[in-house]
Amino acid sequence: MNQYMNNLQRDEFIAKYELPTWKYNYKTEDTNERKFIHKLEDEIFEFQENVEIFDIISLEKENAKYKLDEDLYPVENENEEFILETDPKVVERQEKALIERMLAPRTQTLHERIYDMPEPFNHWDSRSFWHQFFFIEDKEENKCKYVRGNSGSSSSREYNGRWTHSFAYAAKRDIKIPTFHLIYDQHNQLKHHTQYDEFKCLPYDVSGNYQSNRSEINELFSGCFIEVATKLEFN
Repeated sequence: MNQYMNNLQRDEFIAKYELPTWKYNYKTEDTNERKFIHKLEDEIFEFQENVEIFDIISLEKENAKYKLDEDLYPVENENEEFILETDPKVVERQEKALIERMLAPRTQTLHERIYDMPEPFNHWDSRSFWHQFFFIEDKEENKCKYVRGNSGSSSSREYNGRWTHSFAYAAKRDIKIPTFHLIYDQHNQLKHHTQYDEFKCLPYDVSGNYQSNRSEINELFSGCFIEVATKLEFN
């Protein structure tokens, strides 16, 4: 169930294999050896992970008995059934290739953005490559307020859906809502890309955390969606 042992299961495991819970055998009881028991717990958790890896590899090796494509995935016939491999030498080579793919070292690339941006653009969430800001002029308080939406968190997706719907609804009633499209480029500069005289928004997360339906979205956002290029050149 992808869960580590709880305290009771841990104690039963320690008792089963008669594992000592203190470091020094000249002491009759555990006094200040919490570091030792913590290390023992870590080893027990690592044991659980190794058992899972063993099971996963065993299941992965099962695929070696089928014909595999160049990416080592089973090939199906016209009846969507996996085709058995009849050559034992091929099965052996595929088994080794599958184990190699499973256990080969993996690398991860991390990106860190360093910037100094004015409010409200000084918020950055690496979980979302886009952010939408909805500005509302409060004439009674003589203030300009804003809400930010993106796909980084459940609340941000809810805000995005709620305010895209609100602004699109207002735009359908001939309320003029200009839209500014800004791009944060590879040189940590905020660039003005496009300006629209009417309300525009991105087609992402307008529904989901904020409940809507396809027919309402098609009608309400007709002509509102804009696409974002993955790479934009600036003069």
